[in-house]
Amino acid sequence: KLSPAQWQVVYGMARAHAIHGLLYAAVERCSRYDNRPPRELLLKWYMEVEQLRKANARMNAQAAKIVDMFAAKGWRGVVLKGQGIARLWPDGGLRSPGDIDYYTDAPLAQLIPWLRQESSAPIVVSFKDVACQLAGEAPVEVHFMPAVMTCPWANRRWQRWVAEQQEAIFAHRARLADGETELPVPTPEFDAVFMALHIYRHLFHEGIGLRQIIDYRQLLLHNPQLAREGKTAAVLRQLGLERFGHALAWVLQTCLALPAECLLFSPDEQEGRFLLNEIMTGGNFGRSASPQASVMVGDGWQRFVNVMQANVHLFTHYPREVFFNPLYTLRQRLWRWRRHYL
Repeated sequence: KLSPAQWQVVYGMARAHAIHGLLYAAVERCSRYDNRPPRELLLKWYMEVEQLRKANARMNAQAAKIVDMFAAKGWRGVVLKGQGIARLWPDGGLRSPGDIDYYTDAPLAQLIPWLRQESSAPIVVSFKDVACQLAGEAPVEVHFMPAVMTCPWANRRWQRWVAEQQEAIFAHRARLADGETELPVPTPEFDAVFMALHIYRHLFHEGIGLRQIIDYRQLLLHNPQLAREGKTAAVLRQLGLERFGHALAWVLQTCLALPAECLLFSPDEQEGRFLLNEIMTGGNFGRSASPQASVMVGDGWQRFVNVMQANVHLFTHYPREVFFNPLYTLRQRLWRWRRHYL
């Protein structure tokens, strides 16, 4: 039984990690009324959950429209993370949606002018994607690369592997959590590598939310063959993510009860506890009081300095990433400046 003040803490943590919808499902299971949150908080929580369900429905429809827009141009693509992963949750309507990530094989020289024309807001071009507004209210990131690694040789291996997976990725489709919408989504083999890399990158920039860890848990839970085959773990080792993989395995098993037969790596408690502390103090997009929270403040040079300062304590655990991060940031900015994307 929690006091009203304790319920406020739980609710605040759930919001910081974008899992307040998931925790509301647990609140509904509290059989005794005196074991539930205070009425005012309960009503507020309920309203937010209803908004989550409506937002997920809108985003499913928006994602379907985006797929159709690209198909009409003759460009292939898949919906990354988000709505595609929500289908693996027990109740996908309770997953807090973010933006829509869409990976396409459209040529960059044609993609940028087309997005400038179609987007209802000014576009922002980065090293790997274009932030824009297409076919609805939710922000959209159109990826011409699914992700980029800061280490040059690891990034070459990653891009080669993505190229090898492209045909399988673009041919794969799945029905979303609403049971009606069917969209192109990545294969489990691709998602297992891509999502681990995505979580890893968030560790150094925006902070990791428990929603991202739960997404990964659900992916591995529904695809135990990934652990049995060992191919995913081999790719992550080649990309230099083995240490992170052992830490993530500990968090998944200890905190989220992922069965051992679904783990890609053996759990490492010491590294896992360090990662868990980063997750709990950082929160989704640095929404907690942590070094990552300051990363989201400022722009340009100030944000660059914030990132470097926030990552100093990570050097003993992930030295290569901390070393290459500033070089990667400068290289990306130079690339954008040369192409007039700044």
